[in-house]
Amino acid sequence: MRRGVRLGKLFGIEMEIDMSWLFIFGFVTWKLWTEFSPWHPGWAFALDGATALAASLLFFASVLAHGLAPGSTAAC
Repeated sequence: MRRGVRLGKLFGIEMEIDMSWLFIFGFVTWKLWTEFSPWHPGWAFALDGATALAASLLFFASVLAHGLAPGSTAAC
């Protein structure tokens, strides 16, 4: 039984995301969103959310890039 969602192939590597990553992504985004308000009181609520979403996407993109890097055992 598969727990993940198939994303496709990239450079011949099958891409699949586990459902737990969606939970973690949501949690990281929410946590950053709630923390940006005290750090930047002049920012609008939507700007806090957009910045948190962008930071989460960049974080998970870096995890993906690490997994695709030559010599990485994460992609095996």
